[in-house]
Amino acid sequence: MRDVPKALPADKILSIMREASSAYHVPLDLVLAVAWHESRFKVRALATDPRDIARGGSYGLMQMSYQTAQGLGMQGPPSNLYSPKVNVTFGCMLLSQLFKRFGVWGDAVSGYNSGKPLSKAPRSTKENYVPSVMKARDRFIELLGSDVNQ
Repeated sequence: MRDVPKALPADKILSIMREASSAYHVPLDLVLAVAWHESRFKVRALATDPRDIARGGSYGLMQMSYQTAQGLGMQGPPSNLYSPKVNVTFGCMLLSQLFKRFGVWGDAVSGYNSGKPLSKAPRSTKENYVPSVMKARDRFIELLGSDVNQ
């Protein structure tokens, strides 16, 4: 399992995450945890896994798949996903839809990674991805303190 986050992202990124988490009713600590796990808050992160590249690649803070973003209504080239506002908006939109579909945040996180709820997810999602994101989420709750629901 990956290490835990030590700090919040830069204020500009945190502000974008607050706005999108509020708009799509996704807990801020969860948005932070997914973005941290996916990119370590690197705005220009690009997935190098051949499976991701075959599906159009995954980009930016939340490693949004171009194909998934298009399915959610994004228009334009994949490079639009390097915009923190675009990336986080579509990442939160996806998490929100997955939560509505599965009803549990753990399953939504699993779906973000594999498209499936935890009970049907691949072993790597069950044993690595979801526990790592949830561990990071706990740490962000600590880092946010009383600001966790803002």
